[in-house]
Amino acid sequence: MARPTAQKRTVHDERGGEAVPPADRDRPDHSPLMQRSATVRAELDRLRQRSSIQGATLTKELADLLTLAGDFAEARRLYGESIATLDRILALGSGASRPEDFLLLARALHNRGSLSRQEGDGPGGIADYIEAAERAPDSAFRARVHLSHADLLISSLKHRAEGRAMVDAVGREARGVDPDVGTRVALLEITAELARLEGEVGDAGTLIGEAEQTLKKFLAKPHGTTWDPLVGHLLPMNRVRAGQLDLQLGHRDRAVELVTHAHRELSAGGYRALAIHAGLVRAAAERAVGNATGSLETLEMLRSELDAVPSMDRRTRSGIERLTGSWHHAKGDLSRAALHHRRSLDVLQPPCPANEEEGKAPHYRASDWTAEARAAALRDLAADHLAVRSPRYSRRAAILQDEALAILQAAGADKLEMARLTTNRALALTSAGEIEPALSSLAEAEAVFSAAGSWLDLAAVAHNRAAVLAVRGDDQSLRDALDALIPAALMRDLARVDLQQPSSRRAQWEHETRASVESALRIADRLGDSRLVVELTVTFRLATVLPGADDSRPSTLSTTGIVSTPILLEEGDLIARVGEGGPRPVRDSLLRDDDLLDVRPGVTPGITIGGRRALERYVTRAHSVYPPLRAAAGRPTVAVA
Repeated sequence: MARPTAQKRTVHDERGGEAVPPADRDRPDHSPLMQRSATVRAELDRLRQRSSIQGATLTKELADLLTLAGDFAEARRLYGESIATLDRILALGSGASRPEDFLLLARALHNRGSLSRQEGDGPGGIADYIEAAERAPDSAFRARVHLSHADLLISSLKHRAEGRAMVDAVGREARGVDPDVGTRVALLEITAELARLEGEVGDAGTLIGEAEQTLKKFLAKPHGTTWDPLVGHLLPMNRVRAGQLDLQLGHRDRAVELVTHAHRELSAGGYRALAIHAGLVRAAAERAVGNATGSLETLEMLRSELDAVPSMDRRTRSGIERLTGSWHHAKGDLSRAALHHRRSLDVLQPPCPANEEEGKAPHYRASDWTAEARAAALRDLAADHLAVRSPRYSRRAAILQDEALAILQAAGADKLEMARLTTNRALALTSAGEIEPALSSLAEAEAVFSAAGSWLDLAAVAHNRAAVLAVRGDDQSLRDALDALIPAALMRDLARVDLQQPSSRRAQWEHETRASVESALRIADRLGDSRLVVELTVTFRLATVLPGADDSRPSTLSTTGIVSTPILLEEGDLIARVGEGGPRPVRDSLLRDDDLLDVRPGVTPGITIGGRRALERYVTRAHSVYPPLRAAAGRPTVAVA
C-alpha cells in the first residue's frame, strides 16, 4: 500500500508559512486523518480473510489512525486483534515467516504501548515495550522501542534515573551508525527533555531545533521509508515542545504564538488527543502573558473536547483543573479555586489499572506517573488555604504541604525540589503561629541551597526568613531580618541585570528585588534607622528598583518556585511616600547629573554617603553568603554628599 506524502505546512511563526484557522468543531470531522481512517476501514471490510498478514497490517494501521484521532477504546481493540492474528500466523509459520512479519508484530506492540501511555497506564506501556523489544527482528527497531520505553520512564519522577540510563545506552550504540529518522528524532527529543529537567533549557532548545530540521528534511521527501504513514502531527508537536521551552526561558510572546498555531493545526488535522495536550500548554502560555480571559476560554474549550477522548490520561485532565483553579485564585475567588484544585487531585486517584492487578509490569505502579502532579495539586490547594489568612486554614495548608512532601520523597525527588516545598511550608507554619518550626524548616532549606550553590533559591529563602522574623516584632528579630533581607535583595538584583536573560525574566527579577527592598525599608523605618532608610533609598532608586507612584504594592511573584511573601508592618506609609513624591528620606537633588552618567543603566551602584560606603555591613555579609556577588564586586561607585 502506498504511503501518503507529507502535507504542506500552514503554520505561521518566525519559521515561515501561513496561519491556520481554528478547527470548526460544529461540523462533521472531514480531516485527512478521519478520511484516511474511513479508507482503511473500507479496505478491511472488503478483505475476504481478515485473519491474514494483510488483514493484520490493515487492522494495525487503522488502530494507529484511531489512536491519533482519540478513539482509544477502539484502537486498543484493533491492536489486540492485530497482535493475536500475527501471533497465530507466526506460531504456525515458524521457519517460513518473514522478518517483516516479526517487525509488524513488534510495531503493533510498540504502538499499543504508546497508546497505554496516552491513557496514563505506565505499567501497561512498559509491558508492551518490553515484549516489542523481545520480538523485534533487528537492532534498529529495537533501539526505537528502547527510546519509547526510556521516554515513558523519564516521565515518572520515581523511574527517571532508569530512563536516563536507557537513553545513554541507546546513544552509545548509535555512535557511528546512521539511525532511521524516527530513532534520530526520538533521541534528540528525549535528550532535550532530560536537559530541560536538569535546568539546561538552552541546550534543550538547541536539541529541539535539530529535531525540527530533521523532521523538515524527512517530510520534504515524496515518500517516507522509515516511519508510519501518520506524520501530520510531528512538526506541530515539535513546536509545542519548543513553545514549552520558550515559556520556561521567559520568551512568553513567542511561546504563545508557537503553541497557539500548533494547537490549531492539530485540531484542524483531527489529532484530538494531541490537540488537547497542545491546548493545555497554550492556556498556560496565555496566562503567562497576562491574557487571563484567553486562557480561561482555552481551558473551557479543552474541557468540552475531553468528551470526545474519554480515556485521556489523568495528568492532562488534572492539568486542566489546576490551571482553572489558578485562574480563580488569581481573581481572588478562593472557594472556586479550591474546588478546581480538589478536582485536579481527585482525578489523579482512580482505581488501580488492570495491568497492575495482573502483574504485567510488577516493578511499576500507575501512581508512579502521577506523583509530581499530585504533589503540585496539593501545593495549589495549600496556597488556596494559606490565602485565607486564618490560623485554622494555615494549619490545614501546612498539612497539605506535608502530604506533598511525603509524595515527592517517596518518588525520589531531588533535594532542591524538596527544599523549595519546605520553604513554602514554613510560610503556612508562620501564619498558623508556629514560628520556631517555621524557622527550623527554613534553616534546613538554606543548608540544601547553599551546599548546591543554588544562590537565587537561597535568596528567596532568606527573604522568607526575614518575613518570619518580622512576625516576632521585637527589635533584635527585626535587625536579624535585615541581615537576611538586604543581602537577598542584592543577590536578586544581580539576576535582574543579567542581560543574557529575556526582558520578561529580568522584569520578574525586578519584581522580586523590589519585594525585598520594600520590606527592608519598612523594617528600617519601624526601627527608626533613618540612615539605613537613606542608604536603601539612594542605592535602589539609582538602580530603578524602587516603585513609582502607580506601582507601590509589594510583589509575591517568584521565578524559583518559592513564594516571596510581602513583609507588611504598617500599611504602606513609607513606601507610599517614596513612590508618590511626597516627603522622602533623601532628595533626588543630592545626586549630580555627572554621577548618574557614570552608572550603567539598571545596575545597583556602590554608594558612599559622607565618606562611608552605603550598606557596607550588608554588602560584606552578602559577599560572604553569595559568591556570585563577590565575583561582581567591581561595580561603579557614586559619592553622595
